[in-house]
Amino acid sequence: LSYRTLRFRVSEPVLLTLVVGGRRYSRTLKSAATTSFWFKRMPRSYRLIAADAAGNVSAVGYRSR
Repeated sequence: LSYRTLRFRVSEPVLLTLVVGGRRYSRTLKSAATTSFWFKRMPRSYRLIAADAAGNVSAVGYRSR
């Protein structure tokens, strides 16, 4: 997990949703992997939501200081 470079590693298939400034960006990972999101300007804050096939949901948030 790298908050600054928006790089995330997951250990199982998930639906990732990145929320930045009210916009949602989704990505489906079919296996364990490392993924990243790229923006021209680094967002000051965001929330990453991961949902697996069983319906379990986890979320992390980041806010720069």
